[in-house]
Amino acid sequence: MKSIPIWCAVLAIAIGAVALAGWMLDVPGLKSPIADSATMKVNAAVAFLLAGASLWLLAPSQTSGARRLAGQVLAWVVVAVGLVTLSQEWTGVDLRIDQLLLRDPDEKQVLTSRPGRMAVSAATSFVLLGAALALLDWRPAWRFRVSDVLVFGVAVLSSITAAEYAFGGMVGSRFLDETRMAVHAIPAFLLLCVGVIAARPRQGALGLVRSRLQGSLERSLYAALGLSLLALFVTGGAGFFAAQESIVRANWVNHTQEVRRQLSLLVAEQYELESAADRYLLTGNRTFLQGFDAAREASERTMTALTALVRDNPVQSARVAEVRRLQQEHFQSVRQTLESLGQGVHAALSGEEPAERGPAGALRSTVAHMDTEEARLLDERFEQERDSILRLKITLAVSTLLAACVVVFSVVVIHRDLEVRRLREQDAREQNEVLERRVQERTARIEEDEVRLRTIVESLDQGVVVFSLGGSVLDFNPAAMALHGYTHPEEYRRQLPEFPDILELSSDDGRVLPLDQWPISRILRGEVLRDVELTLRHLPEPEERVFSYSGRIARDSKGKPLIAVITMRDITDRKRADARIRAQLERLSLLDRITRSTGERLDLRSIFQVVVGSLEDSMPAAIACVCLHDAGADTLTVTAIGHNGAALPIEPSLAEESAFGVDRNGLSRCMQGQLVYEPDVSAIDFPFPQRLARGGIRSVVMAPLRAESQVFGALVVGRTGQDAFSSIECEFIRQLSEHVALSAQQAQLYESLQRAYDDLRQTQAAAMQEERLRALGQMASGIAHDINNALSPVSLYTESLLASEKNLSDRARGYLETIQRAVEDVAQTVSRMREFYRRREQQVELVPVALNRMVRQVIDLTKARWSDMVQANGIVVDVCTDLTADLPAVMGVESDIREALTNLVFNGVDALPEGGTLTLRSRVGTDSFGQNRVMLEVTDTGVGMDETTRKRCLEPFFTTKGERGTGLGLAMVYGMVQRHGADIQIDSAPGAGTTVRILFDVASDGTTSSAGPGEAESPRGLRLLVIDDDPILIKSLRDALEVDGHIVETANGGEPGIAKFLASLAGSERFAAVITDLGMPKVDGRRVAAAIKHESPATPVIMLTGWGQRMAAEGDVPPHVDRVLAKPPKLRELREALSDLAVKAAGESA
Repeated sequence: MKSIPIWCAVLAIAIGAVALAGWMLDVPGLKSPIADSATMKVNAAVAFLLAGASLWLLAPSQTSGARRLAGQVLAWVVVAVGLVTLSQEWTGVDLRIDQLLLRDPDEKQVLTSRPGRMAVSAATSFVLLGAALALLDWRPAWRFRVSDVLVFGVAVLSSITAAEYAFGGMVGSRFLDETRMAVHAIPAFLLLCVGVIAARPRQGALGLVRSRLQGSLERSLYAALGLSLLALFVTGGAGFFAAQESIVRANWVNHTQEVRRQLSLLVAEQYELESAADRYLLTGNRTFLQGFDAAREASERTMTALTALVRDNPVQSARVAEVRRLQQEHFQSVRQTLESLGQGVHAALSGEEPAERGPAGALRSTVAHMDTEEARLLDERFEQERDSILRLKITLAVSTLLAACVVVFSVVVIHRDLEVRRLREQDAREQNEVLERRVQERTARIEEDEVRLRTIVESLDQGVVVFSLGGSVLDFNPAAMALHGYTHPEEYRRQLPEFPDILELSSDDGRVLPLDQWPISRILRGEVLRDVELTLRHLPEPEERVFSYSGRIARDSKGKPLIAVITMRDITDRKRADARIRAQLERLSLLDRITRSTGERLDLRSIFQVVVGSLEDSMPAAIACVCLHDAGADTLTVTAIGHNGAALPIEPSLAEESAFGVDRNGLSRCMQGQLVYEPDVSAIDFPFPQRLARGGIRSVVMAPLRAESQVFGALVVGRTGQDAFSSIECEFIRQLSEHVALSAQQAQLYESLQRAYDDLRQTQAAAMQEERLRALGQMASGIAHDINNALSPVSLYTESLLASEKNLSDRARGYLETIQRAVEDVAQTVSRMREFYRRREQQVELVPVALNRMVRQVIDLTKARWSDMVQANGIVVDVCTDLTADLPAVMGVESDIREALTNLVFNGVDALPEGGTLTLRSRVGTDSFGQNRVMLEVTDTGVGMDETTRKRCLEPFFTTKGERGTGLGLAMVYGMVQRHGADIQIDSAPGAGTTVRILFDVASDGTTSSAGPGEAESPRGLRLLVIDDDPILIKSLRDALEVDGHIVETANGGEPGIAKFLASLAGSERFAAVITDLGMPKVDGRRVAAAIKHESPATPVIMLTGWGQRMAAEGDVPPHVDRVLAKPPKLRELREALSDLAVKAAGESA
């Protein structure tokens, strides 16, 4: 059934599309399947497409809003097309829509001045069909749908047109229009009608027929009778119109016979007229003219009668008009001939053409043609009359047969319906008996349920009250009476406005509720309440009870409100228990928070502060403090007090660190480990309780703080009310004091463990650092020896040139001095490598150092690094100075400070990979202790350091430069700072650059530069033996000593040196002193010294070594060596040694 409307819509669309294709392709067979019949016009074909699409969209009963709207729009468009066509037909105004899409070349339509216009019956059908589609779902109050009524009209019009095609002629549509709809429009309309009816099979006429409910047979009968009546109406109407058509055709036969008779009479009269004219012409007797005039008048009367007969037929009227014209021409021709008689020309008449060749011949020829046509038409109308009579007979037979079928069908249906009625009555009686039994059973169950419900409601411990919708109490259970203190039911049966006089309801915040906010008022307004808790008081009693209200309006099956039901429970005891449980939970939560907070802290003061603060805020308490017991003085000292207690006007004040005695204040029981509760301290005659009472404190709880059976303090909690602590709260304070004591003990243990751990960690770190640096120092010693050997020639030649060459230019002398300072700094650096594993004794004397001059020297020394080398890489580093004038001198070793500053400059340049600014600044400021210090700062604008790097940057071997760095630069700076008693500060952040600040003590005013002993007068002309395995060092040392006037012999190694010394002993020229190296292959310096001293104990032995300062510092001077000098050797030290040892040796030998 659901697919029927879809298929109907598709077929109707197909019919419309075929007709439209016929117009577009000019195929007559598609426009009209029957030749010489009406064609389906373009507008009609488009209307069928729209109507089919509308039915396809509206066919599903459950469809979307957009689809439904589109279908209705198309339906109203179809209605509009039909209405416009009808308005043109009725008003005669051409709106020019008939050939809007395609031209209609139908000559018949052109003759009627309505080309392309659909038949009126088709336009009417489209109006009805479109309205039926648009109103498909509209069902008014009456039983049948509007759509069914409308499509019934469409079916009637289509059936009448079908009868016209079946029986011929214009049997029905003559009342509407002179044209008829196309033959293939009939099935399209009928398909759409079926589709509209089948689109809603559960509604309208189809729903009545398909219904299986009682009376469906009657409705089937009604439907059958309706269809039969429709068929009878169609066939009867067709028969009626066929009979009328037969009469009309008989009249047409008579009419045709009369036309032929008039034509024959016209011809006879024409011959009579010509005969009278001929006689007159032949005889000249004017009496014949009277016969001519009489014949002419009779001919004109006949023509007038003939014209009247054919005025309804345009073709015949045209032909009669032609006959009249020829007749008039013939009259004029004869008249002219007769008039010429008087002019003497009738002698020539015998030579005129025969009358058959003039107007008379044409007239007779035309009349003969008309007579022939009328004879043919007469034969056709005789045949049509016979057909009409046959169709009439067939219609009467079909009508009689259909009536008989309807009667038989009606009898069968009525019989079936009576049988069905009998069976249904029997079923109804049986069902009635079953229904009565069910009603009785249900009534019994309802009574049982009512008793059960009443029993349940009355046994409930919660009150149930039933109110009418007007607010009157209808019913209630005993629990409701008991909850409200009533003993008689009459006391409870009140109107709602009467209750505020005896009851008072208030919310949780104590606000008294007006009547319109009572639960029953809200329920009567339609609200559904569930567990609304309110406080109830019976006036004028002061006692209050807490009730929980629930309720709603009871409704019937249709939703109509019936009664209001409210239930109530007394939850006072439960609320009190909840309050106690909630208070206990809050105390446990407070205990948990305090325990966790104290567990997160490791110092006693913060633990105590958390405890007293939490007690004052959450317990609550007016004062809370923790006091520690001093057993020696037997006093309690306030260690922590809450902000509430600190604000109390207690005199003297209970400030932190205030102390008070134990025995004379009644606190001895608490110090013995007992929990003390004083409900009213104003009645206790002791100073401490009286102080609390003057501050407004009335009740106090004092709990001991005990650890390992020893009380070390007390927790004091007070409130302003008298007897304000319950036993549960006292127990809570006692438990809290145990937790606090345990946390305090843990904090003390942690503090002790932390100190022990810190000591252990420092000891381990120191041992590991010492071992690591010792290994470094041992490795560095070998490196220092090689470096010192390499520097020795440079140092000797430089010092010799500066001392001996007087003609040096200032520039050359400056270069040599710079080289000498650099060599001395390198030597000092190498000598300080030992500081990584052992703190040295003070080896050099601290002298006043001018930092500003040193800054300028460092800039010159490092210029190759920050200027030339950096610019070669395409980056620019600007070195700026900010030096304070008249900067005080500091005590220090110039080479050490210069080296440290050089390292800081190099680190600053390395921190500027993209270039930037490096600033060296000196100033005087105060440190964190307020002491004046001289500050030397090196600031760069480079990448900076994070906090982790900043903390580790001073560790040895820690570097951020990868393989380029050694990690010793800042460690050496830190060593210089420690040796000089200075401080170092490093400020840095990623991307913000780094500032290294060294703080020196200001040199005292009385400090002067400690000038060394004056350079001794070096003896000249000494014979010296130099033993070393380095040829360059031998040569440089020989050259320097020879400049001083000495005679120098050299030996390349220990064995040659011993041999040469022994040879000198055998001769007469002995050596005044021997200068030997320590580390040599095969025979080292120790063996050389031993051999020389063995042969000549008086000969001085001077040892030059790269480990000279370390050996001197550690007291590791080899035996048989008189003096140890460090490499690179200085001429001044060498001269001093030769002066001392040579003089001493000379004195001993003397």
